[in-house]
Amino acid sequence: MIIAGAGPGGCACAISLADAGLSVLILEKDTFPRDKICGDALSPDVLNQLAMLNGDMKDEFLDKFPHQKVDVVGVRIVAANGKMAELSIEHGESKLNGWVAKRIDFDRFMFTSARKQSHVTILEECKVADVQVSDTGVAVSTSKGDFTSQIAIGAAGAHSIISKKLTGHKMDRDHYCRAVRAYFTNVGGFHDDGMIELHFYNSLLPGSFWIFPPPDNQANVGLGMLSSYISKKNINLRQEMQDVIEREPALKERFKDAVMIDKVQGFGLPLGSKKRKLSGERFMLIGDAASLIDPITGEGIGNAIRSGRYAADQIKACFKQSDFSARQMKNYDEYLYSKVWGEMRFSRFLQTGFRYPFVINTLVSLADRSMRFRQFLNLVITDAGFWGDGLNPKRWLKHWKEAEK
Repeated sequence: MIIAGAGPGGCACAISLADAGLSVLILEKDTFPRDKICGDALSPDVLNQLAMLNGDMKDEFLDKFPHQKVDVVGVRIVAANGKMAELSIEHGESKLNGWVAKRIDFDRFMFTSARKQSHVTILEECKVADVQVSDTGVAVSTSKGDFTSQIAIGAAGAHSIISKKLTGHKMDRDHYCRAVRAYFTNVGGFHDDGMIELHFYNSLLPGSFWIFPPPDNQANVGLGMLSSYISKKNINLRQEMQDVIEREPALKERFKDAVMIDKVQGFGLPLGSKKRKLSGERFMLIGDAASLIDPITGEGIGNAIRSGRYAADQIKACFKQSDFSARQMKNYDEYLYSKVWGEMRFSRFLQTGFRYPFVINTLVSLADRSMRFRQFLNLVITDAGFWGDGLNPKRWLKHWKEAEK
């Protein structure tokens, strides 16, 4: 088995094949530990996925990762009109924590977990140059030689060679987000209460400004927008982030003594807001290569691990039946989308609505003054199983009228 990419998705796939009797080769272009430019936020689903991947990994994350993560119990949403709503991360009667953990640390955790598996070999500094599929297997050409396998997994992110060569996917600006990020210290008014912040200013819509709390009293500060809007308005994201800090009175006051401790760096987010071809004869795409990032939260690690697990299940089925055809592989696409598409549709619905200032201003204002509306918003945004109600206009209207009383 060949997996191109040692991020969370690729490592999850490799770990999930522990009982398959297969030797797994992971080809990774970088050397670990390596950073990935990101907001560093991990949804509660990440812990769920670790538990389903390997219970020991969940325990290890909780026991040995405490100094590298910050518990997140909610999201503080700030609208352009200055109103603020705080949404808890809840699931039924119990709370599920999210985290802010630097990607250099979390990805190293996943990488190390995969590398210690006896059936896994990892080649670092190994860049994939080409991939060819034939009736007898997959040939992968790299900077460290040529390798063959029955199946190849594309897990190397948005610019996966396997995706480009075998699906012809191109960036769709309406379903792709560009973002910038930098680390700061001394950000004023930075609440030490387990809340992450999302700011929706008129000039940024459809996009947002964030402040997340990684360890060591730092602040992960960033800004993201749809690529189509960036192109249409010819926006320089790095300059826009600085302008927002200087232009918005509340941010200007909070950042007056702040110090940027690294440079502003950019990254891309392939959103899961439209269905794509995720497989074909002898190959599958997982994680960012499969465009599985939530359109409203920008979080993709949970789905990367999920897709890695599902791909491993499909690999086992292929070897059991000696069938590596595109028809067989399509079972992976159908199963994965049956699990994630509803939530992606709802997030796209919210993203579309958030393009209009009055929508986010009204929602936050209602949530600020109405506990019942806030509880409804909690569920439709933070509970993946509640997205169906979020797409029901009657439910929105009902809670809207109650909040207006």
